[in-house]
Amino acid sequence: MLNRLKQFSFFANFLLLLITLTGCLKTSANGVSTGAVTWVTTTADPVPGIHEGTVNVVTLKHGPPQGVKLVFWGDRSSGKSHGSGSATGASAEGELLEAGQPLAKFRCETKNGTDATITIEGQTFDSKDGSLFLISTQDDKPQVKQLKIDVNKFPTQTQQIQQYPEDHPEVKEFFTAAHRQAAANPPEHR
Repeated sequence: MLNRLKQFSFFANFLLLLITLTGCLKTSANGVSTGAVTWVTTTADPVPGIHEGTVNVVTLKHGPPQGVKLVFWGDRSSGKSHGSGSATGASAEGELLEAGQPLAKFRCETKNGTDATITIEGQTFDSKDGSLFLISTQDDKPQVKQLKIDVNKFPTQTQQIQQYPEDHPEVKEFFTAAHRQAAANPPEHR
């Protein structure tokens, strides 16, 4: 009987330890990760956003470890982003710059770690409708296009990003149309 009691005690303690460790291993990620790729390609008639640009990748984490990944693709070769997380959510903000001056600002935030609210120059978007944001600053008021793609498969290397418009016509057309519009309506005539 004593032997069975020892076996039961050992098993009960082992089970309790296993339950405790399982509870300790659950992770809740809160925070923000950001990264950027910037490029300039020399060509006879450069199209901003295709031949020069900045891609800011922001992941907002609050709860689920994978977080909400957002991609901001701008037509300037200078930009920055930063963010923070807390017990109530995670947020980030960034800018597209020219000569150190902001041309377009964006902000994003999540309260649950699965979807986010995005504001770009006063326009509000929901990440449920897409996580890739194309931003053209060729006009007085920045133009924005939201695309619904799987940004978890979005390229992270400069050469892959530069190839992306060739493989995704909606990206190429957005920046090409903005460039044509700016050429037809130069800044001094606006």
